[in-house]
Amino acid sequence: MLTKLVKTRLYMVAVLGLFIGPLLLAMLLVWGPESWRPAGMANHGTLINPPQPFNSVGLQAEDGSAIELGDKWTLLVINQSAQCAEACRQALYDTRQIRLAMGKDTWRVERLYISTERVTPTLRKFLKEQHPELSLAQANPGWHARTNPQLENVFESGRIYLVDSHGLLMMYFPAGLPAKGILKDLQRLVKVA
Repeated sequence: MLTKLVKTRLYMVAVLGLFIGPLLLAMLLVWGPESWRPAGMANHGTLINPPQPFNSVGLQAEDGSAIELGDKWTLLVINQSAQCAEACRQALYDTRQIRLAMGKDTWRVERLYISTERVTPTLRKFLKEQHPELSLAQANPGWHARTNPQLENVFESGRIYLVDSHGLLMMYFPAGLPAKGILKDLQRLVKVA
């Protein structure tokens, strides 16, 4: 049989353990062995870490005015040729479908097509007919390297890029990635923003 003093001390240790135990467990998980951490990420795209300011300086709309990204999420398709090849057309189609699949959050997403070459009349007609809500921008080759040198090796034709509502380029999706994965990432990001 335990004495009253021993019972009191055990009770005090148990109460302290309730407060200190979770703290010690959290410290172990954060600073402990790597095996405790999750093995991968849940996102389908590639994060740009840290996110880089997407400077629209050097981008012009069709009418010659400067492009201003609003407070919306922007899906970018960048084409570095005068024609829109199959990968480019697929990226345009995917961004249109992703935007429409956002449902009630469609208004929070915009699309921007950037061409480093002069857009041909045939391509312009295709874009107006198939993608009427798509914004078009003209850029000089290498514009991204001049506005933000850290982005020099990031841009490739066929990829889809994501600019957040604060104007930060934060993620890109490789050509050929299923649109469902891009949609899931965008829905998750818009939900928490």
